Amino acid sequence: MTDTIQKYYNSPDENGFLEDFKQLHALSLKCGVGFSLVFEEASNEWYITIDSSAPSESTVTKSRSLWSVLDVAIQHLKRLQ
Repeated sequence: MTDTIQKYYNSPDENGFLEDFKQLHALSLKCGVGFSLVFEEASNEWYITIDSSAPSESTVTKSRSLWSVLDVAIQHLKRLQ
């Protein structure tokens, strides 16, 4: 995510999503981990699961807006580098 610009979105068709998703994907490849992005229709919230054979590298974000879960996942992967 761009640290200098505050943005918010909760849908993949909104500005900022594609850039952040590409960053999440690139970091996942670099760190050698997989991820799942899940939408919960009943609550209109999202969560991301980071999967790794090393338990310390795995995480599940809290259910929140799409922007928020991508931010948390990206920050988690940056710490793994």
